[in-house]
This record gives sequence, structure tokens and C-alpha cells, in this order.
Amino acid sequence: MLIRSNKLTIRGMTNTVISVRNLDAWYKTKTGRLHVLDNVSLEVEEGEIVSMLGPSGCGKTTFLNIILGLITDDMDIKGELIIAGYNILGMTHRDMLNFYRKIGIGYVSQKDTLLPWKTVLDNILLGCKFRSNNNVDYINAARQYIKLTGLNGFEGSYPSQLSGGMRQRCMIARSLVYNPAILVMDEPLGALDAYTRMVLQKELTYIFSVTKKTTLFVTHDIDEAIIVGTKIVVMSKRPGKIKKIFKCDIPYPRDPFKVKDTDEFKRLRDLVWQALKTEAE
Repeated sequence: MLIRSNKLTIRGMTNTVISVRNLDAWYKTKTGRLHVLDNVSLEVEEGEIVSMLGPSGCGKTTFLNIILGLITDDMDIKGELIIAGYNILGMTHRDMLNFYRKIGIGYVSQKDTLLPWKTVLDNILLGCKFRSNNNVDYINAARQYIKLTGLNGFEGSYPSQLSGGMRQRCMIARSLVYNPAILVMDEPLGALDAYTRMVLQKELTYIFSVTKKTTLFVTHDIDEAIIVGTKIVVMSKRPGKIKKIFKCDIPYPRDPFKVKDTDEFKRLRDLVWQALKTEAE
């Protein structure tokens, strides 16, 4: 079966996939430097789903961009980013590109990035032609992810013929088809209506239970963070620090229509809200 976890070869004896140590980040501006991230340290184990919450502008997207290797000339960064035992920030640009191409990192944004002139199947296969792994039949993998994400029968449809939820499913399938080791999601459900969002939350937890992807998931929704995440990271206002980390042991897959009534969900929601409350105020 092609739908599987991409097991990383990790240096050392630990299952830590991502290790961020004492990370500081600044943006260069016309008036000086804007401090965005302040002494951020985080360990992400293989197969963990890490939900990240925090006030707008606290540096969540900047953090994801650094994880993705999208480091621009207007950024100053100090600290360490270790992925699978390799120090990413110590690499040359070429070595970094080769490393990311080798391990694979899937990315899903809130913005609809489907190409309107391509079908669902062609959109899902879009990134595969840039990879050279001849051991994977990408078309067969794409068809399996079409089935997994509930897009059966729409392989030949164009984005304009799909609902918002279906387009988001297509982007999720596109991010998974080449079997990346890490999945990064930046508010992937933020543009959906409330009901469709809950349906996609349920489907995401099922997809994660099947693929077992190590995932960073940014959201502004406390309930969504708990429904999706196995670990919940709460960040402070800018410059962003990690304020609290909570474990969520509710069994996968999770049904948001039922899990919200459980005592554990209510307990976590209160704890996360208390951590966010002072930042919001």
C-alpha cells in the first residue's frame, strides 16, 4: 500500500524529528529590526501532530517558514534547527534544498493554490514531476489519496467545479502524494464555513491516523487545536515565545461532533484558554 509514513533516518538514538533550540528571529525594516521570535525551543517526535496557537502577529507563520527552509534576505536568525539530526541553519542554500528534496515536506496553506486550468488529478500530481523517486507510482498514490480524501469521481473535475471543502481536500492530497516525512499546515481550514470545517477536522484526524505524518498545524481556533493535535503549543504575543505546551491523549481518529462533550476535551479547552487569555487581553 502506498499510503504510509515516510520513516526518517534520524542521526542518534532519538525519535525526535524536529528540534528547535533557542531560536530568535528578526525582520530587517527601514527603521531597524523587528523581533518576531524570542528564544523558542520545541521538540517534535516522529508521528506527533503539533497544534500551534497564539495571537495574530506572534510569529507562527514565520516559525513555519523557518521550518520549511523559506529564509529570506530580510531575516536574521539565531539558534538551531535540527531536522532528523541535521543542523538546517548550518547548511548552504544548495545543501538545504537537496536535504528538503530528499526527506520531503508537504505544505498546505489557507489560501487556495490550486491551478484552475488543471484537473483534480493533475493538481495533486503537480509537485511529483519535480522529484526523482522512481520507486513510487505517483498516479496510483494520487488515486489512493483521492479515495482517502473523499474525492472519488472528481478526478477529472476542475477547481471551479468543486466546493471550498473539496478544494481543500485536493490541496491536502497534493501535499501527501509524494509521501513527505513532515507535513506543515498553516490555517488550512480557516476559510471554510463552520460545518465544513468540522467535517474536515474529522477527516484530518482519520488521514493522520492512516498516514502517521509528523505534522505542524497552525490554527487560531482552540477547539480545532485540541481536535487535531496530539500536542498543543500556546505562543505569546510578539516577540513570540512558547508559553505553554499541553499533551492531548484523546484517541485517534476524533469526531469533533462527539469529542467536545468529553471531560478531557473540556479540561484542555479551559487550560488552553487560560494560557491564551492574558495574551488576548
